[in-house]
Order: sequence, then C-alpha cells, then structure tokens
Amino acid sequence: MNTLEALNKGWQSPKPPLFQKIRNIGLILVSIAGAILALPDVIPEIIVTAAGYALAVGSSLSVIAQATSEEKPVLPKSRKKGVDSKS
Repeated sequence: MNTLEALNKGWQSPKPPLFQKIRNIGLILVSIAGAILALPDVIPEIIVTAAGYALAVGSSLSVIAQATSEEKPVLPKSRKKGVDSKS
C-alpha cells in the first residue's frame, strides 16, 4: 500500500467522537478568525493578531483531528537489520 493510499484511507475512515468534536471546534475557530481578519481596519490590532493565531491553531486542530481514525494502522513489515539469512 503506498503512502498516499494510506493517507486517503485514513482521511475517509470513521472518526472517534472526541476527534469529531475537536475537528468541529477547530472549524469554528477558523470561521471566527476568518471573519475577524476580513475586517482588519475596524477591529483593534491586538484582536487581529490574536485572530491570526486562532486561524493557525484552528486549522491545525482540524487537520490533525481529521487525520485520525478508529482503525488500527497497517504498518509495513520491516526487515531486521544486521541479520543475515545465509548463516
């Protein structure tokens, strides 16, 4: 299984309820921060700065929560290093 297929499968698999809530909180943060950043002249600079950080945090939360899945990951079998099968 190649890496992109594994990522796609994990992205589309069912999510645990906690991570669904975390994803939704991240999306709400991104929405509010985007609305604040759309009007930087009306809002004080410190709030605009905080909205920039909220945008970064919210997007990170959403992506990480979306990438988790309830299924156990399929790890590739690794070869033991230093062991020679011809001995």
